[in-house]
Amino acid sequence: MRIKIVLEGTEKQIQNFIANVVPADSAKELISKFIDHGLLEVSTEVDNPVLFDALEALSWSTFHLGVILMNKASGENEKGVYMTISELTNYKLNEDGDTLSEREIRSRVAGARKVSERHGATDIMRIKTTKGTEEKRYYLSADVIPTFQQYLDKHRKAYEEWLEDEGYFFPGREH
Repeated sequence: MRIKIVLEGTEKQIQNFIANVVPADSAKELISKFIDHGLLEVSTEVDNPVLFDALEALSWSTFHLGVILMNKASGENEKGVYMTISELTNYKLNEDGDTLSEREIRSRVAGARKVSERHGATDIMRIKTTKGTEEKRYYLSADVIPTFQQYLDKHRKAYEEWLEDEGYFFPGREH
């Protein structure tokens, strides 16, 4: 008997899907075995080429803010994943405890918006005020996340070299 199951997505998207079926730490290993034995093909096609080009135009420091939001988000809704300004300004970038200032964060979000507009792409990052409060949430937009992950996967080595040069942690691997 032969069963054919087709999963379309990036390696990370497939890993997240499989993680719902098997223990999370086994998902990546299972995917690797499937790929090694020719049982799984991972798409290298970019979800959104216009957005991918816009991501290429971001500075590493702005891209890093997006990775922080993606990996350390305190909340998620239909708009995307988010952190509040106090969470972002308290996020430790390195062992010395360096953090980003509110001004640096706002500047990077504004820069990402300009890059998005210039490329005709979806807003990469947004600032939204929650109704009923003055709490500002800094978002990595929901429709950007799959392409953002593809960009990170493709440029991980260069990004990690930039992190090393800056003396920063990879968000999610602080210790």
